[in-house]
Amino acid sequence: MAAPLLALPPPASHREPPLRAPADPTRQWRIWARALRVAWIILRFAWGRRREAKLTEGLPAQERQAVERQLAAWLREACLELGPTFIKVGQALSTRVDLLPLSYVEEMAQLQDRVPPFPTLLARQFIEEELGRPVNELFRHFPDAPVAAASLGQVYHAWLPTGEEVAVKVQRPDLLETFAVDLGALKLITGWIARYTNWLGSLPLLDILDEFDRKLHEEIDYRLEADHADRFRSNFARFPGVAVPEMYRSHSSRRVLTMTYMHGIRVTDIVGLRQAGIDPPALVRHAVHVNLKQLLEDGFYHADLHPGNIMVDAKGHLIFLDFGMMGEIPRSMQLRLVDTFLHLVDQDVEALVEDMAALGFIEKGQDPAPLKPTIRWILDATNQPLAQRPTFRQMTEPLADIFYRYQLRVPVSFSMIIRTLISLEGIGLQLDPRFHAFDVSIPFAAKLLLTEGARSLRERFLGELLRNGGVDWARLNELIRLAKRDPGFRLGEVTELGADWLLSPDAQDVRERIANAFLGDRPPDWQQVKALGEMLREDPSIDFSQLAGRLSRWATTPDARPLLHKVLSRVTQDTLQGRWSRWLGAWQLLSLLQPRPR
Repeated sequence: MAAPLLALPPPASHREPPLRAPADPTRQWRIWARALRVAWIILRFAWGRRREAKLTEGLPAQERQAVERQLAAWLREACLELGPTFIKVGQALSTRVDLLPLSYVEEMAQLQDRVPPFPTLLARQFIEEELGRPVNELFRHFPDAPVAAASLGQVYHAWLPTGEEVAVKVQRPDLLETFAVDLGALKLITGWIARYTNWLGSLPLLDILDEFDRKLHEEIDYRLEADHADRFRSNFARFPGVAVPEMYRSHSSRRVLTMTYMHGIRVTDIVGLRQAGIDPPALVRHAVHVNLKQLLEDGFYHADLHPGNIMVDAKGHLIFLDFGMMGEIPRSMQLRLVDTFLHLVDQDVEALVEDMAALGFIEKGQDPAPLKPTIRWILDATNQPLAQRPTFRQMTEPLADIFYRYQLRVPVSFSMIIRTLISLEGIGLQLDPRFHAFDVSIPFAAKLLLTEGARSLRERFLGELLRNGGVDWARLNELIRLAKRDPGFRLGEVTELGADWLLSPDAQDVRERIANAFLGDRPPDWQQVKALGEMLREDPSIDFSQLAGRLSRWATTPDARPLLHKVLSRVTQDTLQGRWSRWLGAWQLLSLLQPRPR
């Protein structure tokens, strides 16, 4: 039986502030020494960039990037040598195409922790200090060596006294002091640069450092990571095929985290997946669906997606690990992403540029003109045959170059999203060489719009369909056709959800607007309405008898009377005036939707 999980913690606004290293009168000297070492590396890098600019002047992009990669590789190794804080700095830079050229961004993306584990004796002492009990009381078995080690901590495979198999994540004991010295050195150097040079221009690097400082300390508060895991699991409670380890709060603290030990296959192990009877291309589609749900529906996403943080269990479920780095998207931004998706479907360059401005990519007063040819190229590329179509990463390369050259800004949240999507594409291409992100994501996004129950997304979707006093039947048909390209889409599910909601008291205003579209002086586009009817008729997942029964039951309720009276009045008026032609399309539609013989 699993150990009892403690109640969920209070909302984040009521949490304690991130833990900081205690005051130390000798720390300032260490900060100065560290600042001098880091400043020397920065100066060497600046000199290398100056020399690189002369060497690459006039070279084609491919040759220029080959030269740049030499210095980029040196910078990556320098971050590794400087330790945990700078490994995290390098990983953060791997998302910032607005701060570094693409070749540097790609090199930083390869920055992985390569640090030896600290002694298990120290880990045991640290666990006992944090949890207040001896290790042999807390665990039936605790091993002598970790199964994984990284710059911020290491993981042990242990067993609780009650028999549960657990993973115990233990933070490096000296981490808080390391952060205090390294971040103090970075802020000292940034202050020097801002005061004595104009290198930074309008870049608010001190503000960026403060935000990095806050995020870094949040990442090492393991109680917050446990909160993230519980929230992530809750978001997928009704979404199949996702597994998240349970958190053992009684065996966790700020710097020790105990969770269910998850057995699985590495997500990129194609041989292992096939031996387990798991279809790699289907797994890729599922992974894309899971990540789009996080972005478009939940607004809460895993921001450190790489093969080390995802496994697959024997049932083919995706196991997500390590919830220290998560991203959150405000609902207003989610709705703008919906707009972006619709404009992508429309191939509307001007509207997409407006979306980028609204999302923070283009600041007020900046000229968006350099972006437009590249956006047009990306849109055209999505229509190419699969063999000629560039990958998502290749599509972002020219945009990245423009952002760097024209000093456009990538919002922090989107830098993490872009990195996540590129990582996901890299996994997808390993599992299925024919994988293309747009082929999977656009149909699923359409499906999500048609089936999502969140009020704000539903209202945004209805706002797209119900405009100019009518119903945009062509848009609805287009979204359904796109969604039908997703293997998991069932039009019957959409009609059931739509009927449940449209016949509910909450949808009175929408019913009125749809009725006005049919009953107004301007008749609807019956060709599009009938095209919708034909799609409904051809779909075997729809039970017309059940829908008709639901409609007839609703027609007997008081809620239906005003609308039925309105319809009856219009029919009577048209009968008296001999205007039967407007009802011909409705009659044809009703004939089309007669229940099929079973």
